[in-house]
Amino acid sequence: MCIRDSFNDLIQEKFVTFLSDGTEKELISGGRNVLVTFDKRQEYAELVEKARLAESVKQAEAIRKGLIMIVPEGLVNMLTWRELETLVCGKPILDIELLRQNTVYRFCSENDLVIEYFWRALTEFSPEERTMYLRFVWGRSRLPLTSKDFPMKHQIETLKKVTAEPDIMLPVAHTCFFSIELPKYSSYEILREKLKYAIT
Repeated sequence: MCIRDSFNDLIQEKFVTFLSDGTEKELISGGRNVLVTFDKRQEYAELVEKARLAESVKQAEAIRKGLIMIVPEGLVNMLTWRELETLVCGKPILDIELLRQNTVYRFCSENDLVIEYFWRALTEFSPEERTMYLRFVWGRSRLPLTSKDFPMKHQIETLKKVTAEPDIMLPVAHTCFFSIELPKYSSYEILREKLKYAIT
């Protein structure tokens, strides 16, 4: 038995397809009533592909319009997708020096021992851990590209709640304010351990 002869015993498709939103789309006029035959199978496949690729044209155009509000239209075509991603989203790896330049201190100074511990820990974190820190303290996974792009400064302050045992406390983040409160840990190792615990 030839496949041509048994095709419609196995395949009962009509000239329709279902789009991503679940709606049915006729591929040809009256497609709901036209059976896909062996001879028309290639035409059917091409029409399905065309319909599925075309269904997001409106959304892609909206993305393009938004994108050219950020990146000049003539420049978009000259960029690779990675370059475009960096321009729009920021660098994928947290730039410690850029974060330091955009940090303010409250109830402490950058020369305090706990602050020095903090920067040492963040510097020694893996790229994934740095991203987790940024999510913990800001709810984002990337920094802006430049200092002028920061909507607010990163704030570090010592924990206001004073306790006789700061080493048992965890850091407290305020994502809406891009800030972290650090207890006055007694050692670098304790700060690193508590910070890693808090961000994971």
